Amino acid sequence: MKKALSLVLSLVLLLSVVNLPGIAFFAGAGDAPHFENEYSKPGEPLKVSYEPDGEAEYRWSVDGKPLEVNGDTYVPAEDDLEKFIEVEIVEGGETVATLSTFCSLLPVFYINTENEAPVVSKEEYINCTLNVQGNDAFNKSNTTLYSGASQIKGRGNSTWRWFDKKPLKLKLDKKTDLFGMGKSKHWVLLANYIDESLMRNPASVELAKLTGAECMDYTWVDVVMNGECIGNYKLFEQVRIESTRVNIYNWEDTAETIAKAVKKANGLTSADQDAIEEKLCED
Repeated sequence: MKKALSLVLSLVLLLSVVNLPGIAFFAGAGDAPHFENEYSKPGEPLKVSYEPDGEAEYRWSVDGKPLEVNGDTYVPAEDDLEKFIEVEIVEGGETVATLSTFCSLLPVFYINTENEAPVVSKEEYINCTLNVQGNDAFNKSNTTLYSGASQIKGRGNSTWRWFDKKPLKLKLDKKTDLFGMGKSKHWVLLANYIDESLMRNPASVELAKLTGAECMDYTWVDVVMNGECIGNYKLFEQVRIESTRVNIYNWEDTAETIAKAVKKANGLTSADQDAIEEKLCED
């Protein structure tokens, strides 16, 4: 029995490591200065796309420490992992733009809350923007990433109450298939504060799958909130009634349809619609 259990646990750990994704993204658009790369990667040149009117100076730094680098290209090193790579573009003595990307072997969630407000409630959402930086595994497999409006609040019980690193709940502005897990607005970020191995939840999920149980999918991500890296999180599907989650009749879709109709008929705001939808779901 002990040998069988040991074999199962070894298989679980192997599956988890095999599923561990590989690198991160940052990109711009149009004529504005931006990185040409979708994500930074050790050993791969990180190049700025910018056409200056005259001579431009590029001041590179890693986690605020200046680098002796000339030109519009920097090649990240292994030591740059889990750090911010930044370049200040100076032309005619004036700063034209400052670009920054977080160098990681994982996808990165950039979350910017409205007015940089802290997440202090499990009950009340606050508005935010979310930009998901992919990596080798996800950017090159045509898997949908996300860039747009979202809402965020706290979640959890003892994990929310007792620990400095807080678990989070995201509600995207539109249903999105993140990393091939299926379309949904609702996602959770588990902090894993007391799990130094970061393996307890994956081990539990993989063991459950081996028994034939239906389980929510997951992946590891790094989270940057309001310009500060707040650590490694486990992105999980939230357990919900949805075709890609718990596939039974979805009263939430009905509530959303009713709330939209009430909003349109009465000239209400999007916040009113959300409140009506939440109340219908609760009742």
